[in-house]
Amino acid sequence: MKKMISCLTALTLLASVPTAAVYAADTNTATAATASSSTSETAAAKLKDMNAILSLTEGAISTDDNFVKVEDSRFKTVASVKSFIADTCTGELKDELLASCADCLKEANGVLYKKSSGSLFFTFLTGNGVIITDSSDKSFTAVTQENDEMNPYGRAEFSLEDGKWKISSYEFGYFTANKSTDDLAEAAYVRIFHLQSILETLAYGAPADSKDTITVNGKTYGKASDEIQQSFSMYLFKEYITEHCTGELRESLIKQAEERFIEQDEVVYAVIGARGAYDFNISGGVNVSNVTANGFTATTAEKSDKDGYGRIDLAADNGKWLIKSYDFAETNDAPSYNLGDVDSDTKIDAVDASSVLTYYALTSTKKDGGFNEAQKLAADVDKNGAINAVDASNILSYYAYTATTKENVKSFEEYLSK
Repeated sequence: MKKMISCLTALTLLASVPTAAVYAADTNTATAATASSSTSETAAAKLKDMNAILSLTEGAISTDDNFVKVEDSRFKTVASVKSFIADTCTGELKDELLASCADCLKEANGVLYKKSSGSLFFTFLTGNGVIITDSSDKSFTAVTQENDEMNPYGRAEFSLEDGKWKISSYEFGYFTANKSTDDLAEAAYVRIFHLQSILETLAYGAPADSKDTITVNGKTYGKASDEIQQSFSMYLFKEYITEHCTGELRESLIKQAEERFIEQDEVVYAVIGARGAYDFNISGGVNVSNVTANGFTATTAEKSDKDGYGRIDLAADNGKWLIKSYDFAETNDAPSYNLGDVDSDTKIDAVDASSVLTYYALTSTKKDGGFNEAQKLAADVDKNGAINAVDASNILSYYAYTATTKENVKSFEEYLSK
């Protein structure tokens, strides 16, 4: 439960902030909140419309000729669907969806039918609203704040066309706008799952007694198994690595892929000899720690018998959490915390500063301050081993900074190091 700030405490804290900054924070925040609320409602409504379009066009790439009746009463003809797409989407996305109508929709006896794909499509879950990012007069991005077992978070780019906000692109995944500890843990879990798959693929090697071999640049490769032949593509594998990793790790994994696999005449060859792959035990989930605006650390909750606890560092890359490094450790005792966010509500504000002052007052009189280990780490923002008024002042100063800065907001660590 959040602690309430008394009027006296609030006035004391705000005394260290320039009057102009406080006034700007109040007025700018109120104006931004009003605009954001209107934009959020528009985005949520458009994403619901996008769900209808996805439902209608899901069978566009299906080879199944089974058609089912469209039950949505808004759509009686192909023309009505096309009009709806044109009113909801813009740019290449609109063109692609309009073109797909010829393959997935048909009319018969005054009834509209859609092709069934036989598989599920992702849905934008807007029940918890959306977060608006990268907002300008002509565009913005909306990220959903809800997911479930079948649907990850959705992100859509909006552009202004003829005075209307329309969707220009969309994707589903795990984004930096979703910042609760549970969100971060889920993003890390998914990334580790795919990193494990990447590492296992890179560990593959053709048998030493391979009969069908080629030699390239002095290195011998053997024809890969039928399973690899059917599932592996160098281009797609590199895309797969790019989707989940970033920075030097991405470059290293792609280089390893190029060294271990060769495609020749549509046949996949692998370097002779397999190698071991690291084992991440994610059966118990992950623990999140060292959270900043630009990254965090995730450690597996359970130990692998072979390699120990898996640990990955994730970084913000184009609005997504991607893996930038990984290693293994013998212990898993790093508490989960976000520097400055003492009450773990994903915000760094005056409430956190007040909590630090209260802790400092109690411990100064030899009383228990009431913080657990994670809260102590979050409160000691200057990392000098002491929690005092200086930490509270730094937290409040950062709060004033974030309240008056709308673009390229620095992380707390970056702000403190300026």
